[in-house]
Amino acid sequence: MSGIFTTTMIMEMKVLTAVTLLLRLQLYTEYISKFDKALKALEEAKKKYSQFAELLRDFETETQDNFKKVIEVCKKLSGDTGDSLITPYRKLIREGELLKSCRKEKQMKMFFLFNDLLLYCISHPPGLTYKVVMRIPLDGMRVQSLNDPDMKHGFQIISTCKSFRLEASSAEECQQWIDAIKNAIRENSEVEATKQ
Repeated sequence: MSGIFTTTMIMEMKVLTAVTLLLRLQLYTEYISKFDKALKALEEAKKKYSQFAELLRDFETETQDNFKKVIEVCKKLSGDTGDSLITPYRKLIREGELLKSCRKEKQMKMFFLFNDLLLYCISHPPGLTYKVVMRIPLDGMRVQSLNDPDMKHGFQIISTCKSFRLEASSAEECQQWIDAIKNAIRENSEVEATKQ
């Protein structure tokens, strides 16, 4: 009987060993599966971090470039108005000379369009520096093209503090100014809406 008992015990031990090995194999398989998932998640996170770092570098470069542009505009302005233009969020969008329709005649004026305001300036002395005549906020501003034979490439600025008619040197330049002002007004409105 002891032979049967020993054989039975040996068989039970082999079964127990096989079951233990199977359980360990199952745990190991689950571990490998979780490890693979974790590895894939880590690779995805590295990829997203890399994309984020690239966006951050681009943003910093763009911000620095724009800050330099705003400082260059400030250097062109006479008086103390220039320093107050420097804010972290202000971006220069467009600048150029346009003919402004005055009471008796058209006069060349310099305009600087920022993401939140339009500067209307006069040359002082001509071509070297500019004196700010008016700072016109984009809040409440509208722009529209003109159908006026006296102003071939004309458009009108309508704001809460000042309205005036301007003329560009070409139809293309006129449309570029209109589009730039409309986009700046729209983007400024969106920014202001998020502040409320």
